[in-house]
Amino acid sequence: MKKQWMQMTSLVLNCVLIVLVFWQGARLDDLELEMRRGLNGLETATRSETASVASRVERILDERARVIADYELMPTGLDQETQTLLANWRVTLRQWSADTQVTAEMTVSGKKQSLSLEHQGSGVFSAPVSLPVELGTGVDTAVVTVTTGGISSREEIGGWEDISMLLPVQYSGGGASYSAELQNGNVEIDRREVSLRNWNREAASVHDPVFRMLCNGTVVQERPGVRAYDEEDAVTYSTSWKPQPCKAGDELAETFTCTDDYGLTYTFVLARYRIAEDGTLGEDYKDGDQYPTLTWE
Repeated sequence: MKKQWMQMTSLVLNCVLIVLVFWQGARLDDLELEMRRGLNGLETATRSETASVASRVERILDERARVIADYELMPTGLDQETQTLLANWRVTLRQWSADTQVTAEMTVSGKKQSLSLEHQGSGVFSAPVSLPVELGTGVDTAVVTVTTGGISSREEIGGWEDISMLLPVQYSGGGASYSAELQNGNVEIDRREVSLRNWNREAASVHDPVFRMLCNGTVVQERPGVRAYDEEDAVTYSTSWKPQPCKAGDELAETFTCTDDYGLTYTFVLARYRIAEDGTLGEDYKDGDQYPTLTWE
């Protein structure tokens, strides 16, 4: 009996040992897997950090290698006779000396312009430039050549997407919500507001502000723009419309016209509407409505 008990105990212990061996093996596999995951994560983090550091170093070295520290195109006015935008093109250098010369080339409306910039002091070189007032036209990337001690270097700098961004009057939206409804054969439009600013994001100076409503291209309402309120970055004009009789197929347009201090007149299309055959009113826009129509006095 005792012998059988000893055999049974031995068998149980062996089973326990076997279970422990398998459990320990599984635990080791889990630990190995966790270690691999940890090493992979550390390797990924290391690669990412190394790439980030390398990228920062590359940017720093690239910035230090550049000769030009800053540049800007600053509008100075408009010329009625040539119908051009006048501006001052400025380039600031990181390093310069008494014999440093700066020239630039840029393309506007498919035509190349060459400039010789004069030193204004403190590494700032500038030159006046005339740009055609053609909305939707930009200044392509310019190339600046800096020559010091007979050694020249060339750098490309960014251009300007749209010359209209440099004009003294720009439409910056309406300050009040509005709605348009067709009721009993009349289009009824809530009070309209127009906010204007200049290229420097300041309140624009304008003259003779007028709101007009056109039906099928003919002016049917004309009302003076009332100066509603001023803000630091915009001036706002408003008006109220009378109900406008319309029929199916008619097209309406709301416009705002004003003139700047240089005699350039702007006409902005604020909204377009079309009366469908079923009598419903819908908004309608055309290509180019994002730009004002410009006319010279």
